[in-house]
Amino acid sequence: MTVGLAIIAHAIRMLIHEPGTTLRVILPGLAMVLLSTIAATVLVSDVIAALSSSNANAILQIAPADVLLMLALGLTGLLGYALMAIHWHRHVLLNGPERARDLRPGWSVIAFYIWRAITVALVQMLAAVPILTALTVLAGFTGWQATPGQTGSSMILGLLAGIAFIWIALRFSITLPAAAMGQRMGLLQSWIVSAPMSGAILSVAALLSLINVATSVILSLLLPGPGPAGLLLETCVFLAEGIIFVSVLTTLYGHLVEKRPLG
Repeated sequence: MTVGLAIIAHAIRMLIHEPGTTLRVILPGLAMVLLSTIAATVLVSDVIAALSSSNANAILQIAPADVLLMLALGLTGLLGYALMAIHWHRHVLLNGPERARDLRPGWSVIAFYIWRAITVALVQMLAAVPILTALTVLAGFTGWQATPGQTGSSMILGLLAGIAFIWIALRFSITLPAAAMGQRMGLLQSWIVSAPMSGAILSVAALLSLINVATSVILSLLLPGPGPAGLLLETCVFLAEGIIFVSVLTTLYGHLVEKRPLG
């Protein structure tokens, strides 16, 4: 747990050491995410309302043009998040006289990073089957039920699932900062590289999962309800959690691959 705390502390310290520099680095991607979210709340608010209501009839009545616009805005937001991550990885990890010239990545780096992110997401989807099966068995043994009426057990099961998913994501995602640096690290290589710190990474996953659960609870208390304001607030929280995750990956890559100290 001590090493896990050191990793989290190092990742957050990098983000808050010079807030102005951090904002300048991630601003292009951050602006794309926020602008696409605002555009969605203005242009396809009916689609958001229909999806939030989970009403099958309302969803079926969504115009195809609105679906395509929502998809385009969603892809723009995802591209913005990828740019934010790539810029941060490169800002922290690039060294030498070529740093200023190479800080902004080419489209080949961006495309490869997105492909690597997709492959990591696919691995997480495959991992969902054994994780959810194990949690179902655990719920059966303990009598816990992941239902709204049993908030405590639901939160515990959600926390355990979060820890498992984040641990797997961190183990395979060392490939992402490598991709941002133009390095061809495979998923298996990422798993092998991260193996010596698998226990510390489990601690990191537990801490990040606790942060996610806490922010979810706070968000549920603050949300004004389904609608544009709620979507924008959720996006801001998602971005905050996302940049911390990205900074943790940067820290792990720097420590595991480039042998940088955590202090």
